[in-house]
Order: sequence, then structure tokens, then C-alpha cells
Amino acid sequence: MRLYLDCCCYNRPFDELSQERVRLESDAVLAIITRSLLNGDTILGSGTLGLEIAAIRNPEKRAKVADLCQVVTERIAHSDSLELRAKQLQLEGLHVMDSFHIASAEIGQADIFLTVDDRLIKLCRKKQFAVRVMNPLEYMMNPLEYIEEVLEYEG
Repeated sequence: MRLYLDCCCYNRPFDELSQERVRLESDAVLAIITRSLLNGDTILGSGTLGLEIAAIRNPEKRAKVADLCQVVTERIAHSDSLELRAKQLQLEGLHVMDSFHIASAEIGQADIFLTVDDRLIKLCRKKQFAVRVMNPLEYMMNPLEYIEEVLEYEG
């Protein structure tokens, strides 16, 4: 399985956890990372992740998020094709950083793109991009369904 977690997923465990949804998403992100590492899955990253992490204003949180992001096992390099795809995605309505995350996930052939950004999920589902976009909680509810779909598609 090839997963791409956007920056908000890496931030989630260090957000204010008093709201139930935030706490559940935090637990889901950590469980997905742990399971992925144990299963030998690929966790994709990109330069966009690095830029967003560097922009975190709170130095303590920035350090924690950067530490968690060390789980990335494969980095997607910036390229002309990545830049072009990101620009195409921006024309589809994605914000600049989101477009680079999605383009990186597509170029890295991610099976699943995880985000806690409801607006991004809704927009991506309307547009049907080359990567399945979902919330970590949704993925955790039935990951085998998605693994079976990937195996069926690849077979």
C-alpha cells in the first residue's frame, strides 16, 4: 500500500485534542502510521510537506511535526511534471499547497491520500483525481476494502 498523508495529518496529533473528532483523527493518524510501518507500506512525502512544516509558527509544535514526518519512506522530488500537474489542479479549484500535495501523491502513485480537510475531500471527490482522497477515520473503518480494491486494480 502506498499512502500520502498531507501536512494536516502530521499536525493532528499535536492539535488541541479536547474535541472528540480531533482526538479520534489523531488516534487514527498514529494508528495508520504504525500499521503502515509494521506492514512495510510506503509512506510518501514531498518538498511541499517540508515547506508547510517549516511554516508552523510554534517552534515546539514544528519540531514535533517534523519528528513525526520522519516516518516518510519515499520522497517525491520536485519536477516539471509535478509543477504542471499542480497548476492543472489549481485550475480545478485546489489551493496551491493542496495542489502540490495531490500532484505529489499522483506522481508517487499513492493508493490513498489522507487529509483531515473536509473541503479538500469534498472537492477531490467531485473531480475524481487519480488518487483516492479520504479522512484517516474513514480509512481506518475498513482499510481491507481499499487494499482489496488496489490488489484487484493491479491484478
